[in-house]
Amino acid sequence: VEKQIMPVVKACEMLNTKLVLTGGKGTDKSTYEYVLKNNGNLIDYRGFVSEKEKIDLLAHCKAVIYNPLNEDFGIIPLEALASGKPVIVNFTGFPPLLISSTGVVEEKNEMVICRGGIITNSSVIGLAKAITALDSVEWDSGMMRAFAKNFDFSVFKKRLTEQLKIWWRIFNEAVL
Repeated sequence: VEKQIMPVVKACEMLNTKLVLTGGKGTDKSTYEYVLKNNGNLIDYRGFVSEKEKIDLLAHCKAVIYNPLNEDFGIIPLEALASGKPVIVNFTGFPPLLISSTGVVEEKNEMVICRGGIITNSSVIGLAKAITALDSVEWDSGMMRAFAKNFDFSVFKKRLTEQLKIWWRIFNEAVL
């Protein structure tokens, strides 16, 4: 999956907004070199972080920007919502489906503003518009946390068990 970090970096630089990056160096060598070269200015590259540090970063951030192309699921947006933080995602893959299922508030400036974040295109300008729009929305962190609980393992286990019981009943009725 292409992570598309450079448009995020450029959007934050354009807006003079601090960006904390976590994770590995990825496969885009030029982006990694750019991030290292500019680390310490607006960019704060942390590399891989511990679970404790990740939780602290999520607790103190304004929002999470998640910009990969065609991501199958993306646990990061869900972790952000569980932390009560809005997420900026692009229009590809599963993340926009996740964010839109929190409830669409309005569509404007080629963005979809939802209760759990903003869906935009993955360009520098699209991301910059979304970052700027963050301040115009009154985010409900309690709603985001409650929404994320739907993805808790215990909820998944309960729903799966219930569904398996239904399938077992249907199977037995069909066989008998």
